[in-house]
Amino acid sequence: MKGTITTLLLSACMSMTTVSAFSSSLPDSLLTIDNIYYYTFSDYNKAIQIARMIRQRKMSEPYKLDIAEGDLYFNNGKYYQALKYYGRAIESDSVKANDEASMKLMHRFISCYDGLHNEAKKAQYIEQLLQKAQAVGDPVMESIALFNMGKMVYDQKDKKRGYRLIYEAIDLMENSNYEYRKDNLIYDYNTLYIMQQKEEKYEEALETLDKLGYVIAETSDEEFNIQGINKKELKTMYAHRAFILSKLNRKQEATEAYNKWKEIGHINDKDNYLIISYLMTIGEYDEVIRINKIRENFLQQHNGTINYHMVTMKRTTARAYEAKRDYEKSSQYFYQLAVLTDSLKTREQQSAALELATVYETMEKESELQQKNVRLNLHKYLLISALLVILLLAIILWRNMHYARIISQKNKLMAKTVNQLILYKEEKRENKNFVPEEEDQPETLCLSNKALFEKLDNMIVSRQLYLERNLTREDLMKLIGVKKTDLDKF
Repeated sequence: MKGTITTLLLSACMSMTTVSAFSSSLPDSLLTIDNIYYYTFSDYNKAIQIARMIRQRKMSEPYKLDIAEGDLYFNNGKYYQALKYYGRAIESDSVKANDEASMKLMHRFISCYDGLHNEAKKAQYIEQLLQKAQAVGDPVMESIALFNMGKMVYDQKDKKRGYRLIYEAIDLMENSNYEYRKDNLIYDYNTLYIMQQKEEKYEEALETLDKLGYVIAETSDEEFNIQGINKKELKTMYAHRAFILSKLNRKQEATEAYNKWKEIGHINDKDNYLIISYLMTIGEYDEVIRINKIRENFLQQHNGTINYHMVTMKRTTARAYEAKRDYEKSSQYFYQLAVLTDSLKTREQQSAALELATVYETMEKESELQQKNVRLNLHKYLLISALLVILLLAIILWRNMHYARIISQKNKLMAKTVNQLILYKEEKRENKNFVPEEEDQPETLCLSNKALFEKLDNMIVSRQLYLERNLTREDLMKLIGVKKTDLDKF
């Protein structure tokens, strides 16, 4: 089992490498979210390439691309991978702030857990969706919640209540103007038909198919935006109608439905198995065997040999050979069916393990990439911060040095001036008739202003103006009555 999973993982990795290698060949015109949906069924690998290129080039808001890629995986039965992308989308701020968007994602969670047969998780999201829809008054989302609740109740054998909830849900959807009203109704009616057909409620099943036909007739491929989806649904309906009408013994109408089915039989031929129920009722056993042989080859080439489609194919082929009284081949197919049934659960577990492993590895790589980006951003931030600090320190250092030079120059000039003034005063006291040499006078002292200087000096000393902290040049000018330019001279 471990070796099988390893092999599958390697195959998945090789497939991813192949997709990556050819993604560069896509023209820019294809790189839209609409094209992811357009190629969902017709070219799955191209749809994956488109999604990856859009993500790589950051051509869409992440949550929108997460939803589209989740839808791609869901529509191809890869529910775990779909849940991964839906989970990321529902945690985004854009979705959290939007009731409608969050409810649509709850709907997707319900569908995924339905496909995984996880009833507990499905019930949890059904309850959340119903409460939210009723709280905000949204009949569309209430319809979706009620329909899924009805399915669960029906599966739990409370069929009467299950049908009641389902009809209530369909009525709400029918009377809505929801943009996806039609494809939701197609799903609802198909599901209801299967329930009625299994219980052999053929008249009710035919009424359901009539309603389904009205809805499909209103739709087009453009509305679904998925290549061939409208004809695919129409083909499925004709197969169901042929079978139900034959059960009601309305053979001519059944034949008409079958002929209409054949007209579009080339569309999505992997669904041709749906007509087998009708072919078995009219005894077209060779046609059953032919269709099943084509389907068997297709499954072997594309999807492997262990799945429910192969189970259905083996069972109907065995019964067709049995009806033809070819008991040897019939027994061979019944034996293969028994072996296949035993292997199916093991294979499902392995497939689930592979898908979970793929999801885990992808998330791990994304986490590593995010951590690297965080580290790079942190390094950039630290580098920019360090450069800014260095630049700031350099500016502070330059300013300090600049001011230091200015202060040093001022101090030298002040010291020289003070020394000259002291020398002048001392000589003045010793010799009142002393006239200093011009070179001994302060730089700011001129002989023609000596009287003014002595007057100002006496006034400052006698009045102790040097004790006045707020003494200004203007005050000095007023004391001796001179202009500012004259004051500077002495």
